[in-house]
Order: sequence, then structure tokens, then C-alpha cells
Amino acid sequence: MASGVSDAQAVVFNEDNASARRRLGEYGVKVRHVNLGLLPSSRGTWKIAAEILDEDGWIHVHGNCRDTEIEQWSDDVVQEFKALFGTSWTVEIAERFRVKEFGPAIGHWVLDLCCKHNS
Repeated sequence: MASGVSDAQAVVFNEDNASARRRLGEYGVKVRHVNLGLLPSSRGTWKIAAEILDEDGWIHVHGNCRDTEIEQWSDDVVQEFKALFGTSWTVEIAERFRVKEFGPAIGHWVLDLCCKHNS
């Protein structure tokens, strides 16, 4: 294991997210919070986020949608993560907030998902 990685509170790897699962496994890192702050959508990283999250943790999902469609977008995100985790996990929205205007009637939204492994 690289020096200092086991004691670190935050570790930054300067590489593509596709390498995250392998790299974190090499270091034995347990992930409790995944920040998916990619614009305009973080959807391409959702599967990796679900794979690297530890037993209980948080996934911070960014995305753009029409303000009038936020309820549907939120429900779709939760359902997608439930499908990625499977039935042994609970996924719930802890917080939802609009960060900024992304375009006419389109907001940049964030969902904080609380994800727990059902023991």
C-alpha cells in the first residue's frame, strides 16, 4: 500500500473514473462518500459509484433537468441506484437542492442519496 493512503481522509487519483474500482481495491480503501459532480450529467459514473461504496454511505449526484421535471428525475435516479445495488440495499434521498440555472427553465440539481446495506 502506498505511504499514507491507509490513514488518509481523502485520496485523489488523477485518472479516469473507470480505473477507480481497481485502484481502490489495490489500496484497500473503503469509500463512504462518492461525489458525482460531473456536468451536465454524472450518469456515466453511477455504476462505478455503486460498486465502490462501502456498506453504508452517501452518493452525491449532480444532474440537469427541467425544474418542472425534478420529481420524476429524482425518482428515476433513486430507482436506477436501487437497481444497481440490488435488493440488499436501501437507497433514499436525504436532501435535494437546486444549485444554479443551467439554461432556460433548466436547473442544475443535486441529490444526496443515503445508501445502506440491509444486514
